[in-house]
This record gives sequence, C-alpha cells and structure tokens, in this order.
Amino acid sequence: MSPSIPARSLILLAMLMMAPGVGAQDRIGHVVDIKGEWYFYPGSAESSEAHKLSKWQDVLAGGVIRIKLPSAGDYITIVDVHLNMLVDKKCDSPNSCNQPIFLPRAASENGVSTELDSLLDRAWALLWGESPTASLYRVRGATPVLNEGVALLPHEHGKIDLAGLMTNMPKGRYLITAHHDPADRKMSAGDANTFDWDPSVSTTASIGNRPPGIYEISLLQPEGDVPGERISVRVLICSPIDYPETAASFERVRSQTATWVGAASPDATHEFLRAFLTQAATAKTTTQ
Repeated sequence: MSPSIPARSLILLAMLMMAPGVGAQDRIGHVVDIKGEWYFYPGSAESSEAHKLSKWQDVLAGGVIRIKLPSAGDYITIVDVHLNMLVDKKCDSPNSCNQPIFLPRAASENGVSTELDSLLDRAWALLWGESPTASLYRVRGATPVLNEGVALLPHEHGKIDLAGLMTNMPKGRYLITAHHDPADRKMSAGDANTFDWDPSVSTTASIGNRPPGIYEISLLQPEGDVPGERISVRVLICSPIDYPETAASFERVRSQTATWVGAASPDATHEFLRAFLTQAATAKTTTQ
C-alpha cells in the first residue's frame, strides 16, 4: 500500500533535512519512470544516506544516483523542473549501469512563467501523493486508448468542438461524464450525456448544458459489429475567458512531454498530463 500524502511529505522532508545545506529550492527534477532499485545519495555515491527512489519523486541538486543489483531492462527517467530530459538511463546489460549518475549542482533557469511553473509543481505534488484524480483510466485485460486536452465551453446549443481530441477516435456513441474521484460512486442523473461521433461528418458534439470543469469521454457503443476499444479522453472544458491562456499552457506542456518519447512510457506521460489538467482546473476555480 502506498504511503498517504502526509507520509510521503515526511519522507521528502527527511531527505531534505538529512542533506546539509539542501532546501526545497534545490529540487532539480522528478522521476517520471523507473524500473529497478535505484537509490539517491545526497552529496556523493559514498554517502551512507541512501534513499530508494520511486516514480514521481523529487530529486535534489548535487546528488548521485546508483542502482542496486542491476538487471538488463532496468531504467530510470528523470526530467528537470521545466520538463526537459535530465536523466535517461537504460540498462542494456547489468554492467552498463555500474557507473553512478551525477546530478547537476543547480537547477536550470529556463523557466516558462511563474504561473505555469506553479501549476507544474502542483501537478508533481498531486502525482507524488497518488491522488485518485490523477490516476489513469485502467481496465483489466485491455489497454485503453488515451488522450487529453482543453476545450471551449459551448456558447449555444450545447455543442463542443472535439477536433483536436477525437479526430482519430472510431465512430460510435460516446458517454461524457463529469470526472469524479473513482472512489466516489455517487453520480447524479445529470452527470452523464451521450453523443454520436463521426468525424467525417462533424467534429462537434452535443454535450448539454455543462459548466466548466474536468470531464471524461468514453466509447459507449461502437458503430457496427466491431468490438469496441476502451477509450478514455480527459478534457478540461473552459469558459471563453479562461480558454486561450489555459489551452496555450496545456499545449506548451504537451509539446514538452512529447520529447519524453522513448525515455518514459506513454502511461507516464498521460498520467502527468491528466495531473496538470486537474491542477489547471483547480487554479481557475480558486481564482474565480
């Protein structure tokens, strides 16, 4: 069982306290994907203060990373605080991972904006806490087709443009629901709407009278007799005032995560994008 959010916070705090002269401002990146027993050493690889790394965990400037008992196929992927690739290490053979990984002694100053950096920080914190709202849509026995994006709240007739999100999705009837914590089974009758999707005819869909927020779109009934795929589209629907800035921020983040291809799993990228959408939605709610 994963530690609770407070427990994880205490673990990180302990790491910070045990590393002399290291504070929150020295956070240099985050573990995006990992396989194997990788350890973080503050200061040097000879330090006795080894901390086993986990997915989404912060890593600190000037530290050293080593793997214990490496096996072929082990790997670790770390991006910096601005989503640039920092470490992409794959163990093609056990001996290929014997050398320590030395982290830079200072974080990159290549920030995007104060507001966007704040959203990124909150997205990492959400993932590290393993909140259900950041989790992927998972189903047994099938790998879902996933996508994320931002859409504009309909002005009239309850129609939303889904061109950028669903152009490649199969024709059929889809269900759209307000995105809830999966642990919360309560859902009002007004939460769900269905719409027919055929991008060769139209890329808009009627979704009813919806307020801004996070929504989940899934395939309800495929066209014809072809078995349906498991599809999960996570969309943040924004008001006309919030849409331009929110859509631009999301596209910048998605463009940056595209550079993770081959280093991080697609699941990791989708999880991060969904956490970012959750924090973007929360930020707009708290400022209104």
